[in-house]
Amino acid sequence: KQIVIGRPGVNRVAKRGWIVILASIPTNNGRRAALRFARGARGNVGGLSILNSSNRRPLRGGYWVVYSGPYSTLAAVSRRAGGIHAAGYGTAYIRELITYR
Repeated sequence: KQIVIGRPGVNRVAKRGWIVILASIPTNNGRRAALRFARGARGNVGGLSILNSSNRRPLRGGYWVVYSGPYSTLAAVSRRAGGIHAAGYGTAYIRELITYR
């Protein structure tokens, strides 16, 4: 599946990449819960970001998504996902990210 940020249009260019999603934390738990998870995981896997799935299609709304990336190639994200799995986050998965600018 793809995650799309922005919309296609005149003079807008799609930039493609990939991310590794480590966790989806219900928004009812609060943004702080996602930040705590990300801080705890950073020691094992490095830099992470979060986004609110409610405004990112085709993600199911209602979650803070903790992810690593974006990576420019599928090979790079696959290597990164392998390292994240080895660090104990075996349920992490890859998604294609398309950003229109």
